[in-house]
Amino acid sequence: MKKTHSKQESTSAGKTIRLNKFLSNAGICSRREADEFIKMGLVQINGKTVTEMGYQVQSSDEVKYDGARIQQAPPVYLLLNKPKGFVATKQGRNIKKSVQELVRTAHPEKIPPVGDMGRTVTGLLLMTNNEKLRQKMADPKSRFPTLYQVILEKNAEIADLDAL
Repeated sequence: MKKTHSKQESTSAGKTIRLNKFLSNAGICSRREADEFIKMGLVQINGKTVTEMGYQVQSSDEVKYDGARIQQAPPVYLLLNKPKGFVATKQGRNIKKSVQELVRTAHPEKIPPVGDMGRTVTGLLLMTNNEKLRQKMADPKSRFPTLYQVILEKNAEIADLDAL
């Protein structure tokens, strides 16, 4: 039997948004459709079914629709031709000359890169807030091939290629 949650239990100084707008912003449905889904008991907040219209969602709340977790913001996908001298890392430290600096004007929220690229590496970099996709592509067992183009300072000898 599902627990029904009808009142806002915690109040916070943080921003809140109406549940139907949250679902609409996430690309699940329209606001009117969201109201119907809420009435039907298909939406859960922090593990409790919500059937109340006008329920306010906080940024710290975990929202699920039909059992699947919903991201607060719709997924964002950025492709960046990473120049030399910038670092791409998902570790979130404050790094000088991060790729985040390059995309900040296009998208103010942090969008982590898929994988890491050092300062000397250039090339196409995928950045997304879609955590499922990031994990799938970063998994070493995935079938996504990586292609490297290496430019040498001098011609390689046959012995060098054999050593590789």
